[in-house]
This record gives sequence, structure tokens and C-alpha cells, in this order.
Amino acid sequence: MKNIIKASLSLFSVIALLTACSGNSDTNPVIGTVAENEIPSEPVLFKPEISANLENVKSNAPVKSFMGINGEELSVSFAVNVIEPNPERQSNYAFIYDHAYITYNTPWYERDSLNSEKYLDSSDWVEKYNEYLQNKSNYYIVKRGDKLKNGLICTDAETTYYYNHDGHISLLNTEVCLSGELTLTGTVYSLQDEETVVITGKGDLTFWPDADNGIIPNSYEMFLSEKVDIDSTPVIYESFYLGNISDLSEEYASLINENEYTDIQVTLKDIHLRFANDGTIRGSSAKVVDMKVI
Repeated sequence: MKNIIKASLSLFSVIALLTACSGNSDTNPVIGTVAENEIPSEPVLFKPEISANLENVKSNAPVKSFMGINGEELSVSFAVNVIEPNPERQSNYAFIYDHAYITYNTPWYERDSLNSEKYLDSSDWVEKYNEYLQNKSNYYIVKRGDKLKNGLICTDAETTYYYNHDGHISLLNTEVCLSGELTLTGTVYSLQDEETVVITGKGDLTFWPDADNGIIPNSYEMFLSEKVDIDSTPVIYESFYLGNISDLSEEYASLINENEYTDIQVTLKDIHLRFANDGTIRGSSAKVVDMKVI
């Protein structure tokens, strides 16, 4: 299974260019909204400065409303910010909203799975993976103050749609910050190959939660909407970027040492779920509160 993980890294940037399918489900992770004075102050997103003449910018925008990726109608008048085109850079309008899209499903990764070659050559594997992709095509809207089933509270959310000169509108990025702690089991991958282009430094840590965790929130992702087959299987895993091993305490860093893969139980905080269709790679990230080898 470790080979599948490594292969998925090289495919991640390709996956980000593919088109997502949408869907609805009864497994919405949001169970309610907390009062404004009960929303933790951190973490928050970095946001561009709000236009001084925002209402004028909205009224002069070339489109009044459009359809969001969840099939909802988004009015430009409800945008919390609008970035106007920069004539010198031939840029386009960007419409920014105070919500985010996330996925909420059981991770595909299994810590104790069978030999990767047998796993990939199994028709049963392909059938189950297609079912996983179908579940993952459901995504949910989260706003500041929303409380999730696992107790996490949304402290900030933002989504940006990009308006092209030809009238085409696409999702540029969607991000959400969650306060609280989440304890998960899985495998942490410590980058050892300095020439790997997907992640930028030796010792960078990516954590894959395993299926034993059940349903968990993760970032929206674009992926193949058509069913996969054995010969073309872009393996997609829920993941969290944990920074570099040098950022960990000596106690936790020693658990990983120079191992490429380490099975761990980790408690995370300051969870940031992010998708960006702008050429950047990292998606979900979090800070380590506690870690132990399993």
C-alpha cells in the first residue's frame, strides 16, 4: 500500500486540473450554529483588503448572478468582496463569498491493506474505489459559526469564483478554518527525496487518515467524475499537511526520525481545509497536539 501512497503524490497536481461532480447526501457534517460570542477567535484566513467602493464594483460587474458548484445560485450582490480586473495584468473579476465547500466521508486509505499490486489488480478493489469516488463527489457548504458533528467549530470560511473574459466562471479556491481537536489514526509520510516536485522540502510531513476513523471532514477536491478502471486509477486519499519534521518537538520528531512511513495516532488542531485551482499543491493542513506510534 505504501507504493500506492507514493504514486498518488505525483498524481495530485494532475487531479487538481480535473472536473468534479456534485451531489447531495443526508450525511451533512453541520449539526448547528453557535452564537457569535462563542466562536473561537482562531484560526482565521488571510484575506485581501475589501474594496473601498465595493457596492459600485458589484453594480458594475459584468454578471449579476451565476451557479455555484453545489448547484446553488450565487448573487454578486451577496459577495463579501469583489476583486476588479487589473488592466496591466489582463486579470479578471474575482467574486468572494463567506462560505466554503468541504467533503465528508470515510477515507479510502487502509493502513493494513494487502500487497499494492494485488490490490490494484483486483476488480473488487476497482468496484469499491468507484463507490468511494461517488461518495466523495458529495460536498457540503460550511460557514463561520457552524458546528460539525465531531465538535469542530468553523471560525472562518471563504470561496472565490473567477470570472473570465469569455464569460466563463470557475472555482478558484475554497477554504475553511476549524477550531477544536481531532484525533485520527493513519500513516505519516516524511519526504526523503529532495527532488520530489510535489512537496518542496526534505522532512515535510503529510498525514493520511485511515478508514478506521470513519467519516471525517476534508478539503474539497476536483477528481475524475467518470468511473476508473484497473489501468487508470488516480488514487485519492484524504490528507493533512503537518509542516516539516523540524517544526515538531524533539519528542514527536524522534518517533518519525528518518522513516519514510510511520503509522501513528495523532491529535490535530488549527485545522485548515483548502482547495485552490491556482497551481498550488497543499490542501488540508493542521498543527500537531499529540502523536504516538501505533
